[in-house]
Amino acid sequence: ADDTPKRAAATASGDRVFASPYARKLAREAGLDITRVAGTGPNSRVVAADVEEYLANPPVEEDTDTSFASDSAAAAAPSADAAAYARGEFQDIPHTAMRRVIAERLTEAKRTVPHYYLTAD
Repeated sequence: ADDTPKRAAATASGDRVFASPYARKLAREAGLDITRVAGTGPNSRVVAADVEEYLANPPVEEDTDTSFASDSAAAAAPSADAAAYARGEFQDIPHTAMRRVIAERLTEAKRTVPHYYLTAD
């Protein structure tokens, strides 16, 4: 999901772009505007890997009107996602530390705390 237009609109309105200090340094040294990089860190924060990926594979900018193309791509997305899942072509996204701890605690509670299931006739 490319959120470059959203970021450009956010910075035009004066909103802050969240980025790690090292990512800002890398972008500054490369002469790159940090607002053009889509963040993949927590809360869409730009991290060093995002800047390195952007420098290695800069996006192709098109001047054509893509509003119709984006609508048709959005309509075709669910079937394409389902087909990719069926073929096993999907990407596991690791949980954040907080979500990992929550999952561990919920699993531990389910495993160690006695549970009683009642049914009413």
